[in-house]
Amino acid sequence: RRRSGAEVSENLKLFGIARYQFLIGKFVTQVYSKLREQLSDSYKELDLIRKRLSDLQDRLKPGATPHRPSGSVLPAGCKTIDEAVAQLRETVDAEALHELEGQIQAMIEQQFTALVQVCMTSTDVLGSFETAIMNLARKFMLQRLGRMDVTEMYLSRYNESEKARKYVARAYAESEPALDAPDAPRDSSEMLAVPVGPLCQTFLQLVAESLPSANPTVCASPDDIVFYREQVTVPLKCLPHMGSASRQAYEQMIMQQFSPHTRVDIRQWFDVG
Repeated sequence: RRRSGAEVSENLKLFGIARYQFLIGKFVTQVYSKLREQLSDSYKELDLIRKRLSDLQDRLKPGATPHRPSGSVLPAGCKTIDEAVAQLRETVDAEALHELEGQIQAMIEQQFTALVQVCMTSTDVLGSFETAIMNLARKFMLQRLGRMDVTEMYLSRYNESEKARKYVARAYAESEPALDAPDAPRDSSEMLAVPVGPLCQTFLQLVAESLPSANPTVCASPDDIVFYREQVTVPLKCLPHMGSASRQAYEQMIMQQFSPHTRVDIRQWFDVG
């Protein structure tokens, strides 16, 4: 059957619409394919950034509380290092944190261009980035902490002279070398490191009263009070493991034809004189 002109015209119109829709669909499919490829690359970059940030977070996590050495002087009202840290942390409000964030952002732009550069760089710069953040945070907290004089803290904590002398004598006794060599010459070197401050001489006078027989060499310390004592001359023959029991064990190994020495390349050994 021959189609009429109107029918042919309608079919051509429908063909044009279908062709147009096909081409639109084809181009949309191509666009989505390209976007999927780009999003796949972006997802990989985001995954790498997430991993780097997670590693940085682990680096910045506080470690275990350090052991509190004997004689530590903590802020008033604090019995442990954790309590001292918590007391200082309470002074940092939201405004202070916002200020610190601004300083960190400025540091990142100045030293690392952008945080994404730190995460995406091929070289491991997280160590340098961590150090920069820690130094900035430490400087920020020191400014809030203000000037701390450990001698002033000690004298205010132990304002009773008898108790103050007692703890000075204890610290001096605990600094005695633990080496067991009673036959060694009793020559020793003693030092006292004290921060330079307005109460430095007052503390040194307290030390002189507490330790009348001691005469340590005084030197400056950044922020600690330290007694350091060292036994200078220790001949090998005065060491405990060089005594008669050790000699008997040595001779017994020789008799059994076992070398007691770790250096097998040395053929002849001399007695300790």
